[in-house]
This record gives sequence, C-alpha cells and structure tokens, in this order.
Amino acid sequence: MVVQIDGGSSTNKGAQLMMVAVIQELKRRFPDAILWVNNNRPNEQLIKELYGGNCRILRTASFYRKVSKLHLVRFCGLFSRKLAMNLTEKHAIKGADVILNIGGFQFGDQWNHNATNVANWRDYLIRQHQFGAKTVFLPQAFGPFEKAGSKKIIEVLNDGADMLIARDDVSFNYLIEGGAKGNKVYLFPDFTASVEPQATHYSSENKGKVCIIPNSKIFQTGVMNKDSYLTAIVQVIEHIQEKGNEVFLLNHEGAMDYQLCQAIVGMTKKGSPIVTGLNALDTKGVIATSKLVISSRFHGVANSLSSEVPCLATSWSHKYQKLLEEYGQENCLLDLTNIEHALCQVDKMLEDECNKSVRIALHSKNEEVKSKNREMWDVIWQQLHLID
Repeated sequence: MVVQIDGGSSTNKGAQLMMVAVIQELKRRFPDAILWVNNNRPNEQLIKELYGGNCRILRTASFYRKVSKLHLVRFCGLFSRKLAMNLTEKHAIKGADVILNIGGFQFGDQWNHNATNVANWRDYLIRQHQFGAKTVFLPQAFGPFEKAGSKKIIEVLNDGADMLIARDDVSFNYLIEGGAKGNKVYLFPDFTASVEPQATHYSSENKGKVCIIPNSKIFQTGVMNKDSYLTAIVQVIEHIQEKGNEVFLLNHEGAMDYQLCQAIVGMTKKGSPIVTGLNALDTKGVIATSKLVISSRFHGVANSLSSEVPCLATSWSHKYQKLLEEYGQENCLLDLTNIEHALCQVDKMLEDECNKSVRIALHSKNEEVKSKNREMWDVIWQQLHLID
C-alpha cells in the first residue's frame, strides 16, 4: 500500500504533530506501507526515525516557491493546467492508494476561495481519483461557508473527497449546512492526543514553570491589535512572576512567532527564556512538564490538555472553545481584552488545589479522547476497505 500525507508543515509544530500521529498509526497498522510526505520543509530525521526506510519526501512546494518568482506557474498554466499543477504543493503522486490530508483549517469564509483556488483544488482532487487514490481530510476545522467561493469549494469537496472529518460539532454543522454530502462527513476530535511527549533536557530545565505560547494569528485576524496583544501578554507574564512563578516562552510556529516571543521578552521587566527550534515531540515534552500553559496556538492547547496540564487559551476561532469543551475546560478561554478577569483566571489555575483537581479531570477526559482517536482510525480503514 502507498500512502501520501498532504497539508503538513514542519515549521508549524501542530501540523508536524499531526504528521507524527499519522506516521505512528501507519507504523502500527500497516508497517510495510510506502509513505510519501508532501512537505516542502520536512524534518527528515524525525520522519525516518518514526517510520524507517519506506518513506519518501515530495518537495513540489519548495520548487514552486522558486519558479513562482519567475512567474513560470502562471506561464505554464496558459498552455497546460496539469503542467502548472505539477509546480505547486497540490501534487498527487501516481500509485497512491490513500491520501491523508492534515491541513488544520483550510476551508471556509476566512480563506480566499477565488476562482483560481477553487480550480486548483478541483483539478487536484480529480487527478487523485484518476490515479485511483482515496482522499481523507483528517479532523480539522471547517467553515462557515456563506461566501460564493466557499460554496464552490464545498462542491469540489463533494466531488473529490471520500471522507471529510470535522473535529468539532460547529465545523460539522458548517459542512452540512454548506451542502456537504452527509455520507462523507464525520465527527471526531483532534487526533494528536495519542502522541506521547518526548522528554529532553528542555523539559527538565523548564519543569514546573509557566509556559507562554504566543500566536501572531491573534492580531492578523483582527481579534486584537498587535500592541494590545503584546501589552496584555506582558502584563500576564509579570503578574505570574510577581506571584513567585518562573515563566518561559515557547515558539510553537516559525520565524514570525519567534519574533513575537523576542518582542514580548524585550518588554518585560525581568525577561524570560525562549525555547525554540524543537520538533513536535520535544515541544509536547516541554509542555507536558509545565505547571500551567497559556497558549494562543491551537495545538499548544491540544498538547497541554492531552498531557493533562492545566491550560488557558486565547482564541481567534471557534476551534479553541470547542477543544476546551472536549476536555471539560469550557471556562478556560482567556479574554485578554479584560485583563483583570484574565489575571484572576491565571491566579486560580496557579493555586495548588485547583491545579491538581484540573489535572485529575483532564486524565479522565484524555482517556475518552484517545478512545475516540482509535475509533476514528478504525472507521477510516473500514470505510476505505483496508480492514474488515
């Protein structure tokens, strides 16, 4: 069997963690499968450590960035759309039996589903089916689908996808209300809970500290402006330090979030260390030993909750609230526009008794989520007729 993983990224540790979860499942269920990872910046060492020699890397997106500077994609598209598609990240290999898409959030009104984007997705999914591949969109956020382009993308998914898995009921309803075929739509939670954290010296050095995970998406999406976000995060950090707790910042993304970490540290009175450059397993390992996590990154929240570490989340999408609800932590959304209330929430989570009770509650919920993850994989392989 040949499996291709699409939609991943090694820069974003959440996307990398989803890739790790897929690789671990394939290794467990189909250890002889040939794996293609469609990733322009792969962590080859991590992938090969996890899966071994039956792994290939597809780097069309990296080539695309180079040729796009010369406008070759547009030029080729004038003569052959198929040729142009081979120069983009939407590339289906011949011979793939299954394509697992792990894009965390890529369809809905927040995205620019213009005519070119819709046509690219249509050509890509049609070509995958022509090659005989089954396409599964693993648990991710979807919707809403009110704009004309968004409605078109639903038509494309209806024609080209075999399974669309929403990771929360809001996304599920958006898909159904948007016109997705009900027999293709499924509901399962984020599937990274089963990935165990990896202990390193980074996790030992930061054990028992408060972990802050910033996200530039907060101000890019207009939830807060950049200055207000930075000021609020700094106030939270200094408040925690005044209470006698150590703080560190964790870069869960790439260069942009690292710059954000640097800006925050530069604004604080005492400063704080920045942990960066880790792979997904090491990142989860650092989170797993923290006393409290305050995260603006979705998989920073997911890593914390699945590691049974209390977490407060700042949000730019419904997916954060739904994730917290999945773990019974619906009151742990942190509104940084109301800093007094936010600091009260932080104080409560730092109290030993509250911190301990949350960990106990998370343990029970974590077992439920892991069970749903196992059920999801069984359903996928059964629907694709790969197991009985």
